[in-house]
Amino acid sequence: MGIMRHTFGELRRSAFVNCFPQLFETMMKRKRAATETMQRTRCSWCTKDTLYETYHDSEWGKKETSGRKLFESVCLEGHQSGLSWLTILKRREKYRLAFHGFDAEKMTKLNAEDLMDTCGLINHKGKIQSSINNAKALVKHFGKGRDGEKKFSAFLWSFAKRKEERRARRANDVCETKTKESEAMSKALKAKGFSFVGATTMHALMQSAGMVDDHDAGCFLHASRTAPAKERAKSTSTMSAMERRNAKIAEQKRFKMEKLKAWNASRSKSSK
Repeated sequence: MGIMRHTFGELRRSAFVNCFPQLFETMMKRKRAATETMQRTRCSWCTKDTLYETYHDSEWGKKETSGRKLFESVCLEGHQSGLSWLTILKRREKYRLAFHGFDAEKMTKLNAEDLMDTCGLINHKGKIQSSINNAKALVKHFGKGRDGEKKFSAFLWSFAKRKEERRARRANDVCETKTKESEAMSKALKAKGFSFVGATTMHALMQSAGMVDDHDAGCFLHASRTAPAKERAKSTSTMSAMERRNAKIAEQKRFKMEKLKAWNASRSKSSK
């Protein structure tokens, strides 16, 4: 009976493949992509939360030049102070709704009292008022609308190192919480009336906006895996012997972890 049921299942699958080959191929691609996503090795700070993983894979560390998006990051990084980023990420859409999509001109007309206990935001009046004040500072010093946002973006990016001066994190690098660039950005923003923009907070902004490349050496998005072949060869050749050894060890550990995850996944499926 079991054999007959198995054979019938194969016939049904074969008939589906023959009738809908494109649909079947699409389904298999999605399945492979989902499996690959589950087995990826990410930065150590990225917990096994679907929302967090999606943010890490599609947003964090990617170059962001939109003034509106950067202003959103300035505000949200300030709200995250003392909390986990995942806490803010889960409320991000509520912040966007309450702050008019982080349109600075519209935000200047908001009242912090009206946003308390009503919009699902972190209930911190000081941080809410800070975002409103930051919007006023942006409009005052950079202007309104898209022109103001473009100037704000150019201002923030002026503190980032030039592309040729930036380098990806290496296996033995210490994880920095602030840099001289983030300190300079913080000081300049404070001088213009911005608040909740400390050097550590601005370093987090620079990481998320791609102003620095801070993916862990073992992360699948590390530059050694995403850069073109010529650039990878060039970066490897400039490493010292110790750095190449550490990078090789990190790569071997990553490969072993991926094999172990794949083996555990197949084992759990077979047990079911």
